[in-house]
Amino acid sequence: MITHTDFTEGQVQFFSASCEKFTDDEENKHAYKEIHEEYIVNLEQAIDAVLKNKFSEDQINAFYEDFAANYANYKG
Repeated sequence: MITHTDFTEGQVQFFSASCEKFTDDEENKHAYKEIHEEYIVNLEQAIDAVLKNKFSEDQINAFYEDFAANYANYKG
């Protein structure tokens, strides 16, 4: 997914739109947190779209249930 051109182009567009908000000082501005949160939302939406194209809703829910029940094994 992360190597697909649509995903890469989306990242470049997001970065281009956001890069002007960053400055070269040491202050962590509130806008940086907002940009990060927006990026995470976009990333989660992209992952959800890919999952829904490849797997049924039942398969996705079964994975989430298994993951929650066996979290310690996944940490491994």
